[in-house]
Amino acid sequence: MSPTGYSQACQDRFVLAMLSDDHLGTFVDVGCQWPFAIHNTALLEELGWRGIALDREDFADPWGTASPRSNGSSRAATPSR
Repeated sequence: MSPTGYSQACQDRFVLAMLSDDHLGTFVDVGCQWPFAIHNTALLEELGWRGIALDREDFADPWGTASPRSNGSSRAATPSR
């Protein structure tokens, strides 16, 4: 686990500070991109959380490999025309 978390502005640490130490939650990560590069939910996953990750680009393969607890949806947030 990263000692400072993975998110760019400590969003992951903020969520954990608001909850009890044994809380296991569910997240929805919109605009997820890559699983560990400046990522808001990677630390939560390491602590046992589960969730769904959405992005308009196809990041399903890296998510499936790096984050088995998440459902990395490929192009799930692509706007319809």
